Amino acid sequence: MKMANSGSRPTPSRSPDCSQAGRVPTSRSRAVAVLCVSGQSPYKKIPGADCYDRRRGARSFPGGIPVVAHPPCRAWSATCRHLAKPEPGERDLAPWAVEVIQREGGVLEHPAHSVLWDELGLPKPGDPPDPETGLWSQLVHQSWFGSHRRKPTWLLFAGITEAELPELPFRLMPRESEVAKWNALCQAGRSRTPVEMAEWLLAVARASKPGVDTLNPEAENRR
Repeated sequence: MKMANSGSRPTPSRSPDCSQAGRVPTSRSRAVAVLCVSGQSPYKKIPGADCYDRRRGARSFPGGIPVVAHPPCRAWSATCRHLAKPEPGERDLAPWAVEVIQREGGVLEHPAHSVLWDELGLPKPGDPPDPETGLWSQLVHQSWFGSHRRKPTWLLFAGITEAELPELPFRLMPRESEVAKWNALCQAGRSRTPVEMAEWLLAVARASKPGVDTLNPEAENRR
């Protein structure tokens, strides 16, 4: 896994080359669908991020471009899901998002040890890629991307190998001053994706390839 120096911003290890076999038109390299974002998501200020918030509805995504998925996680938490009160249909968004990234290529983000991995039998960080789907996972800490806390996170990748990932940033553990900043944040601020992480995830999605359409297998023949 490639790591950047402390404090550096993530940069792609190589630019997507749409002339390669299996690649798709240049428009795919520019636009990325970002599913299940908040109303104040930093993605909304990043060019090329096509955001689907609660008002727009993630399930209205028609497909055709790579995806960054942030499905609601409270119903999948390893520690407090028994206290969660998800809205009707909310829990189903995560398994649906797994199918979407498998079809379109991209990445899904959830807190570390999310039980989504156990329920769907997904490869966990350290496991080899799934031999049938190519899905694989990696542990990252959101503090590497500027968060005031470590926030261990599992990422599920589709349509991209470890060697093709953009360079990962790296920072040491947050200092006490950073923890104080975290404690001062509201709940929405604590759950918000750091801008550097959002940019890195978009770069991952742009470098990914589409896979098998698990929602409509016959559509694969029309790509």
